[in-house]
Amino acid sequence: AGDNLPVTYGFMADTKLTPGTYSTQVTYTAIAETPSYTISSISPSQIALGDQTDKTFTILTTVPAVELGLGDITAKFVWNDGTTTHQANLSNCTEITQEVSGTNYRGASCSYTGNLPLGIYNIELTSSWHNATYTLNNALEIYTNMQSFTATQCTNLAESTETLDNRITLKDSRDSKDYKVSKLADGNCWMVSNLALDGGRTLHTSDSNVTQDRTLPANISNGTAVGYQTYQTIQIYSEIANMTTTTANYNYAIVSNIKYGNLYNWAAATAGYNPQLVGNATESICSRGWILPYLTGDRSYDIISAYLSSTNDPQQKAKLYQLSPLYIPLSGAYDSSSPTATSVNSWLWTNRGGDAVSGASHTAYSSASGNFVQSVQSPKYTLFSVRCVFGS
Repeated sequence: AGDNLPVTYGFMADTKLTPGTYSTQVTYTAIAETPSYTISSISPSQIALGDQTDKTFTILTTVPAVELGLGDITAKFVWNDGTTTHQANLSNCTEITQEVSGTNYRGASCSYTGNLPLGIYNIELTSSWHNATYTLNNALEIYTNMQSFTATQCTNLAESTETLDNRITLKDSRDSKDYKVSKLADGNCWMVSNLALDGGRTLHTSDSNVTQDRTLPANISNGTAVGYQTYQTIQIYSEIANMTTTTANYNYAIVSNIKYGNLYNWAAATAGYNPQLVGNATESICSRGWILPYLTGDRSYDIISAYLSSTNDPQQKAKLYQLSPLYIPLSGAYDSSSPTATSVNSWLWTNRGGDAVSGASHTAYSSASGNFVQSVQSPKYTLFSVRCVFGS
């Protein structure tokens, strides 16, 4: 009684036998159940496009170290280009243990050599001893700079929809900030994050949508007055950049973690190209290869109208606007001398200057009414949000 007894498949069983007479063989019936473990993390989780250096990935599962080991391990990256599922096998997988918050968990260290295409990858790890495959979705991102993004890469992206999130990460080489980008239903690749480029820098033709170097003054602060007299002066406000909508104060406001980004007057949005312009500005604060959207037509906010016109339900419209696939936060505006309507409304500049002195066109969304208006004209001195679309 209390002896460790060998079991046919190599496990050890610790059992206590009550007093009595037994044969020389004891038969056990074992039922193996697939454990409900997952992969908790992978490191590194982001790699630059074109990086073909040998890499070692640490894949950590939720299997406690006191549980049965993982045995023989295989691992692979899996991704879908919109039509076909692909995979890339990792190699030299060995079992490891790693401490997380005072508890040791089982995992694997695996190698990979190669060049993965731009996109987001799932990881699958198979354990022979557990006879199970553990997965982690959106585990690895292959990113590139916005300035290096190509038409072919845009074409190859799978479309993001209300139920399918295929956002990728692109980095702005001007300040190393990351932005999410999606291909939308119009076939164009859009920023689905608001721009957060600060002032106090020079925009160069090599990194920005300008035809000559243009200087952005330092950001303004709370209390800075804006009005008719400032419409030709580039103004950028950043003090709400990292805020999000944390309280749904109105019927059609959705709590989310989408950051507001900076607010820009029209002179800033168009990189000071021509503040008195009547017509479409051909330069902008966007990265090289990206533009400020048109009012209508290709690469315009017709795309927002198209999504929202697919339903008559204002709650559904709110989800389409504030969640997938558009992810537009209620970032409000800066007017007079302070931010206004944050967590309530959102406004997005277009490239259309509608009045030589004070008017420019933008979109408007209200979480109080649930209404979206594609074309509104407001004073050029007001500070609104900016998004960019790939192309020209």
